[in-house]
Amino acid sequence: MPKVYSQNSINKKEWKGSERMHTKPKCLLVVLMVFLHGFSVYSQPPVSVLVNGVPVNFDVNPINLEGRILVPLRGIFESLGVSPQWDEKTQTVTAQTENIQVTLPIGSKHPTVNGQVVELDVAAMILDGRTMVPTRFIAESLGATVDWDEASHTVVIRESSVEKTDDSIRDKAYIHEKMGFHLTVPSHWEGRYLIEETEDSVSFYSQSVRDVEGFHWGGWLFTIYRTEDTPEIREQIKEGITPSEIIAEQHGVLFKKIGPSDVQFPHENQRVTEEYFALYDETHLITDSFAFR
Repeated sequence: MPKVYSQNSINKKEWKGSERMHTKPKCLLVVLMVFLHGFSVYSQPPVSVLVNGVPVNFDVNPINLEGRILVPLRGIFESLGVSPQWDEKTQTVTAQTENIQVTLPIGSKHPTVNGQVVELDVAAMILDGRTMVPTRFIAESLGATVDWDEASHTVVIRESSVEKTDDSIRDKAYIHEKMGFHLTVPSHWEGRYLIEETEDSVSFYSQSVRDVEGFHWGGWLFTIYRTEDTPEIREQIKEGITPSEIIAEQHGVLFKKIGPSDVQFPHENQRVTEEYFALYDETHLITDSFAFR
């Protein structure tokens, strides 16, 4: 028996069909946006943070969200000498110093500093079970200055209580992406050294010696190698002719520093000799700053 539809029922069927057709693309668009947003965060180069020239190690990596760097809550506060308080009921972070109080509700772009509302571009959020907070806001609210080193993807935080004449304000972060660590090179080394790296090593050289002698190993200061942690390797390090020492170990892997056993220069290169040993005597400043990313 033929079915007869009223005009009203036809319009409803057409509308529902149209709704289904438009809903699917919208759903796909939302899924795509979420995917691309996540991809944009996790596909970016790793970000490092220095506070007064010292690398900060976080249990969760910092993220770059729309040009704003977010870092784990407790790590950034404690690196600035502040113990944050967490209110589970209101989902609010509070930090207190002698004359500053910061209140930061999760998900809000309107925290307060000493009762005054501040507007943020990006809100604090919970990611992978960690509370992530905007670095610049936290540091500047506590009286520190913040700079961004684009070349090394490093946030450089400087507390106002530290004298600005201190060279560490200009110390440079070196990052080895493959081996997953970073070092801090003193500012007064600028223009005086060269770096050569492989997947499993990084070597530092004196620029002045390389300029004079030219050959590959000229001016070698030290190398950090990544190697398997075995009794044989440890014994080789212990008894090796070339001076070497273990500076870090992680997950069955050793990171060792190796340096030259004997360094000699022609007498006429006295200036170069003095320059080389001035750097050589300070190599510990770099290796002592070794930290995993």
